[in-house]
Amino acid sequence: MPQFDPSLASSQIFWLILTFGALYFVMARFALPSVREVISHRDQKIDANVEKARELNEEATRIEQINEERLSHDRAEAQKLLAVTKKQVQDELDAETKALDERLQSQIESVDAEIREATVAAMKDVNEIAKSTCVEILNQLNVGSVKKTAINAAVKKELSERATQGDAA
Repeated sequence: MPQFDPSLASSQIFWLILTFGALYFVMARFALPSVREVISHRDQKIDANVEKARELNEEATRIEQINEERLSHDRAEAQKLLAVTKKQVQDELDAETKALDERLQSQIESVDAEIREATVAAMKDVNEIAKSTCVEILNQLNVGSVKKTAINAAVKKELSERATQGDAA
């Protein structure tokens, strides 16, 4: 094999150095600067994107914090509004209940007055009926003349005793 021949080694070493030197010169002069430029541009773009991502993350965090504060504030306002509305509704309900109680009390008092008037009227009628019945019974029994004042007093006494017994029960 000719490449292992020692007499040709110096020529091969010369051409090896010349070829690799030319290749190094071409690569260093033309190819590597454009590769270096592309890598540098890519690094700058990555750094810019990382910085932009940091800024956007900080802005998102700040916006999230603002939204949390607004949400907290809005919740507090809603709670206050709910409490005020609840108090207003309770006040209105209390006022309506009071008005209804007063109206019912007025109606109860009116009905009680009517009942008392009807009771008084009925008692007068009962009183008169009892007196006339006593007179009729005594007349039919031929007891003789009985004074109306005595009958009135007896009927009044009996009715007052019955009224007292009714109140005690």
